[in-house]
This record gives sequence, structure tokens and C-alpha cells, in this order.
Amino acid sequence: MMPIFVMIQPILRIIHQGLSNTCIVKKLKYIDNDWNFTGAVNENLGSYWTCIQGMDQKRWFAQEIYNQKKLQFKKLSDHALMMLSVS
Repeated sequence: MMPIFVMIQPILRIIHQGLSNTCIVKKLKYIDNDWNFTGAVNENLGSYWTCIQGMDQKRWFAQEIYNQKKLQFKKLSDHALMMLSVS
């Protein structure tokens, strides 16, 4: 009499191959022939300007205004400064 594991092994192998093939196909769905990821990822993150904490945003804005008025140089563009002030 054959052990039960030896009898079940071919069945388990077929089931495992079927499951692994479907997983591989799902993973490769978003990869092109040159191995570049082509899927769209949406992590529902806000923009850079909306993710800055309030006090850090105020300090950065005040530092930038000081740099522009007193020291005559700017690190941020006018658009970036506007985004920093309103977000």
C-alpha cells in the first residue's frame, strides 16, 4: 500500500502550479517586455504643499520672505511661494 502523501502529491503539485501561474500572470500584467512597470499607482496622497505641517509651513514662509526682503535672494519661485502661503 502506498503512503497517502505519495498519492496526494501529484494532486497538490497540479493545484500549486495552477495557483502560482495565476499569481504570476496577475503580477506580470503591469510589466512590459523591457521590465518597466506600467501600472497606475494611486496612494491618495496630497500634494507636497498640502502635506507640510502648519508650523513648518509658517516658518518656511517667514524665512523665505525674510530672505527675499532683507537678503535679496530667493530659494522659491513665485508660484512655489504662493502655493506655500495658501495651502
